[in-house]
Amino acid sequence: MNARFLPKIALWLLIMAGLFTAAACQLSADESNEPTPDAFATAYAQLTSEAATAAPHSPPATETPPMPPLATPTAETSPTTLIPAGVWRGFIALMDGRFVAFDFEGNRLGFEADISGVEGVGAYNTTVFRDGLAYSRFEDGTVTVITSAGRRTLDFIRSENPISASISPDGSRIAWSYQFWGENAPSSELWIANLDGSDARKVDEIGEEENRERWLILHPYRWQPDGKLLYATQPTGIGGYILYGNWNGMRLYDPASGSITVLVSDDERLGLSLSSISNDLSMASINGDGIRVRRLGSRVEVLLPPTSGLTTCGDGRFSPSDQWLAYACGRNNPEDEAGQVLLAPVDGSLSPQVLFNDSANAPHVMGWVDEDTIVIQTYSRFESAGEIWRVQRDGTRLTRLTEGIFIGFVP
Repeated sequence: MNARFLPKIALWLLIMAGLFTAAACQLSADESNEPTPDAFATAYAQLTSEAATAAPHSPPATETPPMPPLATPTAETSPTTLIPAGVWRGFIALMDGRFVAFDFEGNRLGFEADISGVEGVGAYNTTVFRDGLAYSRFEDGTVTVITSAGRRTLDFIRSENPISASISPDGSRIAWSYQFWGENAPSSELWIANLDGSDARKVDEIGEEENRERWLILHPYRWQPDGKLLYATQPTGIGGYILYGNWNGMRLYDPASGSITVLVSDDERLGLSLSSISNDLSMASINGDGIRVRRLGSRVEVLLPPTSGLTTCGDGRFSPSDQWLAYACGRNNPEDEAGQVLLAPVDGSLSPQVLFNDSANAPHVMGWVDEDTIVIQTYSRFESAGEIWRVQRDGTRLTRLTEGIFIGFVP
């Protein structure tokens, strides 16, 4: 969802950077060489949906009529069973002020939701689950759930500050994080609950005093098939042109035991360089001049390089088997951008293969449909628009699926 080269958003970032200049002085010299954190990471990410929407309209006067379900759940999927990553029925795109569901041939699935007049909605603050989706609003710190039964605001989540949320694929649980802005540094809390608000509990927090140098906030990243929650830390505080930026550290929470396991430590000060964690939790993808695939147990790393002329890589996404990594690289030049999507085995045994070329923009990898199919997002700096593409792992069957901004896969 990160349309990071849009002129309107770039101007907004510069304004926000001025408001948080003090944060720049807080970062250590070690961090200064990392990808630059955003001026206000949550607000910035949420506002990128302007790439897909025209000027705001007035909010609808009445509730959106109930929408048909995305599909009939399969017999083996029960309301209490989480769905494995990589098993997708389709995807949601944001286009012309509407959420629209598509299959992987570009056909509409019948699920649409009008959000005209709702600003700042994108992939960062929208979560897709089996029966619908939910988005959080920067303006009032609320979470709205949309399903075939209509839409409702979760009354147990509300804040005067930004929040982010993630609903488990089966729709049974929700994780969300609060961000509070103190006098000297931000603080953050992570919570989980059943979707009806019951069994709410605080999972983790970062206090203002301990956050003076790092300015980290918490973000729910992904629910695992076994019901555990992956969540990330993310720096905030400095503006700039951020081509591929994601997380600083990653942790795993087990609701059954209440235990937290650190997968990638915040002490490394990766900035916004942690791109993803493999499905089996054994590897991490780290952005930079090429992609570093790290074995978390041994910390051994393999470098997957860019092609000539491309200086910055990110968006590393593991295939469902964790044998392959698709990643994107760009020039990292907002005035003259271009890029590619590349593919390589995670062990680096084969040279990267170019799957997609974009002569005007830096593309983004959104994920894998299955072991052979990859979804790509492109943006236009000049038209404030995006396109969603599909390509096979062998580079064939490159297909434009739709205009719009990719929001998430439909489990």
